[in-house]
Amino acid sequence: MRVGAGGFHADIRRHLANTENDLTPAMRVLLKELLDDLAYTEGRIKTVNAKWTCRGLVPLL
Repeated sequence: MRVGAGGFHADIRRHLANTENDLTPAMRVLLKELLDDLAYTEGRIKTVNAKWTCRGLVPLL
């Protein structure tokens, strides 16, 4: 797997799509749901950071 958040996102989705690897169907579903949760959380952080930056506050990340 590649290093960094961008590489992780690209590689993990590629690995999930590969039906030839050893992931069980249950693990594949769990990882997909966790990635969806992560994407939602990252979106919320971007929204909060944008609001805070407009107000002159320090962003979260």
